[in-house]
Amino acid sequence: MSDEQAMSDEGLQDDAAEGQTGENEPRRISKRDFIREVALDAHLPYNVTERFYESFISTLLNHVRAGEQVNLTGFGRFYWQLHGGHTVKFSPKGKVDPYPVMRFSAARDLGGFLKLSDEEVKSTRVPGTRLMKPGTGKNKDASAEE
Repeated sequence: MSDEQAMSDEGLQDDAAEGQTGENEPRRISKRDFIREVALDAHLPYNVTERFYESFISTLLNHVRAGEQVNLTGFGRFYWQLHGGHTVKFSPKGKVDPYPVMRFSAARDLGGFLKLSDEEVKSTRVPGTRLMKPGTGKNKDASAEE
C-alpha cells in the first residue's frame, strides 16, 4: 500500500473548507496537511513523519523554555523574550504583568530565498538544508552533486 493510500485510509482526505481564508489573506496550511506534505516529499510514512514533527516541536520548546536559544543554521533562531506587559481598562489590577513570548528571528538567507522566483528556486539550495528543489518530492542532497 502506498503512503497516499495509507493516509487516505486514515481519514486524511482533503477537507474542501479547510485552509480557506478571506480574499486578501494567505492560504492557511493545517498541521495535518503540513505533515502529509512533508511525508510525501521525504518519501516517509505519515505516522513516522508525525512522530518526528511532535518530537521536533517538543524538543524545541523544551530548550526555549529552559532559556536556551535554538539556532537552526541558515533558517533562523528561536528564543523567548519577556514582554513588558501593558495597562488594561477592565482589570482589578489595571495592568497585565510582564510575560514570556516565543520569538523567531529568520536568517538572512531565508529572506532572500523567499523573494526568489519559482524558476530561481529550482537552482538554489533550500536555506538551512542540503536540499535542492523544495516541495517537489525530488529533493537531492547538494553535496552529492559536487
